[in-house]
Amino acid sequence: MNEIVDIFEPSLEPWNGVSPDKTVAVMMSGGVDSSVTASILLEQGWNVVGVTMKIPSANCNIKSPCCGEEAVFVSKKLGIPHYFLHTEDVFKKYVIEYFRESYFSGKTPNPCIECNRVSKFNILWDTIEQKMGIKHFATGHYAKVIENEKGFFLARGDDCRRDQSYFIYGIERHKLPFFHLPLGEIEKTKVRMLAEEKQLHVAQRPDSQDLCFAGEGDYRNVLGERAKEMPGAVYDVQGNEIARHKGIWNYTIGQRRGLGFALGEPRYVLEINPTTNSIVVGTRSESNRMNMKIIHLNILIAKECIVEQKLKVKIRSLSTLKECIVSEINNGELILKFLTPQFAPTPGQHAVLYNNEDFVVAGGIIDGVW
Repeated sequence: MNEIVDIFEPSLEPWNGVSPDKTVAVMMSGGVDSSVTASILLEQGWNVVGVTMKIPSANCNIKSPCCGEEAVFVSKKLGIPHYFLHTEDVFKKYVIEYFRESYFSGKTPNPCIECNRVSKFNILWDTIEQKMGIKHFATGHYAKVIENEKGFFLARGDDCRRDQSYFIYGIERHKLPFFHLPLGEIEKTKVRMLAEEKQLHVAQRPDSQDLCFAGEGDYRNVLGERAKEMPGAVYDVQGNEIARHKGIWNYTIGQRRGLGFALGEPRYVLEINPTTNSIVVGTRSESNRMNMKIIHLNILIAKECIVEQKLKVKIRSLSTLKECIVSEINNGELILKFLTPQFAPTPGQHAVLYNNEDFVVAGGIIDGVW
């Protein structure tokens, strides 16, 4: 990608530039997870530098930076340098505009994954390395980097209820030796206890939710002027028009609640067609799928991302792992077959593949299902 952003003047005392090979940049939001991450790495003997992204606020006004000031107070408490990075334009281009275009094309994006993959693990990390000479990078995600005789691997966190490896599968393989995830072996309750012990004022701060740039509210708030009412047909699986909708961006595959029309029995969105401005609805059983196409693959274990390989897949952030088989790979695209029918895999969402050791094998964007 080769994009570099500006680094603001230090929020506190500047980093002294000593021993960059023993220094780690910690992505700090001001929440408890990233704050404890910085504290743990400090105790492990690392020179820690806190970095925070400047991103647009709820109304997408680039001139109004999002929160992150809490990260400065935490850094001051820990006695570490802190810097803001001028990432507003990058975030708007690669996260917000991507988010908008996905909905208008009938897909359902996951902006958190795109923020990690593009903004944090590429542009932000590269900026820090080029401008400050710091190669090591850390986040507060609940996942692990495992080193063994075969190399470095991204793995699920010990607390499967909190595991966030799904959100960070997009990291490039060559960066894994320099990536630090100290919360991967810790439960959330323990993280809050550690924050209390360190007298960090963010110890009981609520967990952040999706759509930070929408004020953690309705995603429609950031779709812009294009999201004007545009009625279209609602069809059943037989092709009969049974209702009207107000715009395809109001829907996602698998949705049942809030459809805006009553059909007498529970119906789910099965298809969204931006070309005809129409949607198809059906029963829950009609929402089941056996095959899925994944594009824009990021492969972390090439020898296991092969045809006929049996793996486990996660098709949405809150789903459990499902067994599948790789049936085809071609030009950065992969086709999976589920061993049992799965409810509403959703184009635009991400699918992440795991082996029996809970290592991430590969991941990408769901492009088609049948």
